[in-house]
Amino acid sequence: MQTEKRLAAAPFSEITGRILTGYAVLWGVETRIGDFTEIFERGAFTQTLANRANLRDILLLVDHDSTQLLARQANSSLTITEDAKGLRVQASLPDTQLGNDTLKMAEAGLLGGLSVGFVAVKEEWTGNRRSVSQADLVEVSIIHAHAAVLPTADTLDVRKLQAGAEADLRARLYTYYLGA
Repeated sequence: MQTEKRLAAAPFSEITGRILTGYAVLWGVETRIGDFTEIFERGAFTQTLANRANLRDILLLVDHDSTQLLARQANSSLTITEDAKGLRVQASLPDTQLGNDTLKMAEAGLLGGLSVGFVAVKEEWTGNRRSVSQADLVEVSIIHAHAAVLPTADTLDVRKLQAGAEADLRARLYTYYLGA
């Protein structure tokens, strides 16, 4: 199965210290993908988030580039949950050049938003409209340029850094996504 990537112009709703929080997917938001429209149903990632023991670690990358690792679920520097609004992402950025640059760009409001890499497990097509009700989450990315789901752009609002914030994180390179 091929991993698909979707940009969700979802700026971080909160920046506290070195922790960024935002939405990678908003439920029920239609997105134009080439010649079709796509929508994620509420709970589309519930099964993959509950079954992490059977799947590879979910990573936070920059621009879907596996050499640009910022956080991972396995060491608790990345938390991904579903709520009534969408797929919520919270990441502790490492004190590395990439982490520092990403934090500065977020503070300046320069980031394009969040994105997901996923494999659709259950989907329904009606004409050129695709509804995804179950998907395996492969990775989440911070996007420097433009994102595809414009309604999520307003979910990211920058706050000033809190004094004394510290990060104690490890970053490792990761071989790219599920499967072959």
